[in-house]
Amino acid sequence: MNNTILFGADKGISGEIASKLIDDEVLTLPPQKTYRNKRRKELRRFLYNLIHARSLTKARDTAVKVALPLREINQNNCYNGKVSYSGLKAVMSDLQESGYLYVNKGSFFVNCSKEWKEACLEDGNLKNRCTEVWGTRKLNSLIDDYLRENTDVGADVDLLVTSTGVEIKDKEGQVVGSVEKEDEVEKVKEVDDATASAVTLSLPLSSLVSSISVRTSPLRAQGGASSSLSTSSLSLPSINVRTSPPVPYKEQETAIDKLHNVVVHRIGAAWSWKHRIEDGRLVYEVPEEALSNTRKYVRGSWNKGGRFYNDVQNVPSDWRKHLRIEGEEVVELDYDNLHFNMLYAKEGEELEGDAYKTTCNLLEELARDVNKTTANVMLNARSPQALYGCLKNNIDWKEEVGVSIPDEAFKPLVNALRDRHEPIKECFHSDVGVSLQYEDSRLAYEVITETGGTLGVHDGFVAKKSKEQELRKNMKEAFRSEYGQDISVSSE
Repeated sequence: MNNTILFGADKGISGEIASKLIDDEVLTLPPQKTYRNKRRKELRRFLYNLIHARSLTKARDTAVKVALPLREINQNNCYNGKVSYSGLKAVMSDLQESGYLYVNKGSFFVNCSKEWKEACLEDGNLKNRCTEVWGTRKLNSLIDDYLRENTDVGADVDLLVTSTGVEIKDKEGQVVGSVEKEDEVEKVKEVDDATASAVTLSLPLSSLVSSISVRTSPLRAQGGASSSLSTSSLSLPSINVRTSPPVPYKEQETAIDKLHNVVVHRIGAAWSWKHRIEDGRLVYEVPEEALSNTRKYVRGSWNKGGRFYNDVQNVPSDWRKHLRIEGEEVVELDYDNLHFNMLYAKEGEELEGDAYKTTCNLLEELARDVNKTTANVMLNARSPQALYGCLKNNIDWKEEVGVSIPDEAFKPLVNALRDRHEPIKECFHSDVGVSLQYEDSRLAYEVITETGGTLGVHDGFVAKKSKEQELRKNMKEAFRSEYGQDISVSSE
C-alpha cells in the first residue's frame, strides 16, 4: 500500500542534517543573507517532514512517503502556516539533482479519507493530486544515523491510511475508506497467512541495462505519466563481485543506485526494498508489507470487485520469472479465458477453443493481444456508448501499439467477438466485469488458502516449482467446485 503523510510539519530538530547538506554544497544558497536564512529554514522544514516519514517507515515496517500539495502552497493556502513555494521547489530541485531525493509528480490521493480532503482541500484546487517525495539511500542513511539518537521523532504524525485490509469504493469511484467487517477482515488475514514468505526478486543485471530505454511507469494504475531512460545515462562500471581489481565502493554504490532507479520506475513500491548485487544480479528482499493483501470492493457493493491486492503484484509479468520463494525458482499458472468460462458455465454451455480467436484480426502481428483487450473491455464497459471510448483509450494495448485507432476500425472486431460468443452476447457492455472480479476473488481465496506458499496475481498464481502440480490441481478443483465444469490452466 502506498502510505503517505501530509507535508505540514513546521517544527523539529533537523538542523544537523541540514548543516551537513549545506556544508557538502548539496543545496544552493542565495547570496543575500536574509534569503539564505529563509532557505535554511525551508530546508530544515522539508527535512523534518522526510524524517517523520522515515521514522514511520522504520517503526511500522511500511514504506511511507511525503505528500506535497504544491498548488495549495503556490497560492499561499497552506493549511499549516505559510510556505514559500519557490523556496520549497528550489530545495526539492537541489536534493533531487544531487541524488538525495525521489520525486513523483501527479500522484493521486487514492487512499485518503473524505474527511481529510474536506479539511485540507476546501477550495478543491488540488483536484485530488499531489507530488510525492521520499529519500534515496544517501539521504536515508543520514536520517537513519539521526534517528538512532532521536527515537521519538515521528510519534505525532498520523498516517492518512490505517488499513484493516478491506476497502470499498462508492459508486463515484471514491475510496470510502478502510472498513471493519469481521468476516472480510478474517479472510484477508487467512490469505496473508497462506501467502508465500521469504520472497526475493533476483534480476539479471544484463536485463536491466538492456531494458532501460523501454517505456515504464511507476504508478500506472494511479495515472502516472510514462517516462524513458536512455542507456547512455547509466555509464555503468563493471560491478561483478569477481571483478579484479575490485570496483571502489563509491563507484559501485553509484552503479547500484542507477540500476535501482530503473527498477523503481517499473515497480514503484520497490523504492524502499533492501537490495544488493550478488552473482551478476540485483537481488531485492521483498518485505512483509509488500506481501500483505488488501481486498478492494467497488460500486459500494460487497459482490463487486473484491480482488486481493498487494505490492508484489506490481512486478511486471516479464520479471515475475525472476521471483524466488525461499530461494527456489517459481512457476506462474493462469486460468485460461477465466471470465468467459465463468459466463459460459452460468449459461450451461462450455467454451470451445480460445475465447479471443475470431475471424477478424486487427493489427495481425498483435491480433490476440488486441482481441483479448477488446473482449475484456466489452465485458467491462458500462454501456454501448462507452464501449468505443474505452477501447480507444485502453492503456494495455495503446502503449504497445503506439498508434491511435478510429472507432470504425474496432467495429468489425466488436461484431466478430459478438458472433463468436453468441451464448453470452447479452453480457457485453453490461458492466459485468466487476461482478466477475468478485467471483475470481473467491477462487483466489480458495486456491491460496488451500495451496499455501503462493503469490496471487488475481486469476493467476506464482508458486515454487516444486508445488506446480499441487497448485494446478487446486486451481482446477476450485473452479470445478464452483461451476461444475473443467477448465484448463496454463504456465506462463
